Order: sequence, then C-alpha cells, then structure tokens
Amino acid sequence: MFKRVDMWPSMIALTDEDRGVTALHQIVTVPAGGMLLIRRRDQASALDEAAGIATKAAQKGVLVSVSLSTPPESLPADAVHIPERALKNWRRVDLARLNPSFVSASAHGWSGIRKAAILGVDAILLSPVFATKSHAIGKNLGLFGFAALVRAAPMPVYALGGMTVARGKRTASIGAIGITGIGLFAEPVKAD
Repeated sequence: MFKRVDMWPSMIALTDEDRGVTALHQIVTVPAGGMLLIRRRDQASALDEAAGIATKAAQKGVLVSVSLSTPPESLPADAVHIPERALKNWRRVDLARLNPSFVSASAHGWSGIRKAAILGVDAILLSPVFATKSHAIGKNLGLFGFAALVRAAPMPVYALGGMTVARGKRTASIGAIGITGIGLFAEPVKAD
C-alpha cells in the first residue's frame, strides 16, 4: 500500500452531508498535496461523487479518498477510508483487489486502532481530539489522551476533531502525521 511516508498528505479535508459540505466545496480549499475524503451515508453516492471530482482533484494535485463501509466492485478514487464500525466488513484480500494507494481508518480509542492494525491500514484518523461541531456531545481525547494513543499506535496517526492551524502544530509536535477536518477547510482558517 502507500508506504512512502514522505508522500503522505499532511492535510485531509472531509465532506459532511449534515453540514452541507460537499466535495465540490472542499476541493476549492484543500491545498495541493492534500487529500479529499468523501463521506456519504449512501455508499453508491460516495463512489459517484469520487468519480465526479477525480479530474478536478488530479488537476489540483489532490488525492481523492472515499469512505466505504463495505468493499465495492471497483474504486474510482486514489484511496479508501474505512469507518471504525465497518472494519469488521473488510479483509486484506479486499484491499489487495482494489489496490488503493492509501488506506485509512477512523478510530476513537485503542480498540479501533487495534482493529485497524489487524487489517493493515496505512494510517488512522483519530478523533475527536477537541470539541467539534460534528461531535458536540461526548468525550474528547484532549492532547494528553491523543498523545498517549499516538505513541501506542503501530501506524501513523492524523488528528481529527476541532482542528485549527495552531492545534495542528500542537498535535504534530506530539507525533501526528497531519490534520484532518471539515470546518478547517470549509470555513475560514481559524487561529487560536
């Protein structure tokens, strides 16, 4: 899979149906060398959206990933993202058949990291680090909790949840390979 760490995106922009943030909106703000991660409740719609944005993304130098709960017949994107709850639906043979350049999974704690490691994903999107509009209720990892999981994880970790540029620098200083977000790209960049 995508093992050249020097080529990994440092920023991953996510879409969000509930907030009306689409691939067309995010492709404008995600920087060249970054990645656009398309998430939809309907997997067929996510695959269609990935196919529809592929040319524009390639022209801008942005990789396209699609969040998939089950392995599709084919992959119209550069990469695959697997939600933590869907890791049980995937096998290494599925990833070998689809041959994505990059495989990520979401995790919200050690259990998700462990399951993703068994599958052999390239990186984890660990969340929520800070309070976020998408997960306003619930426990955040905070910097100390995030740092502990980054140190324990057997693969690189991206920070997700309430990210700003300043918070991205803090998470990078404790081992995050990059930052991931919705509002970070969908709204004007915020500083702490």
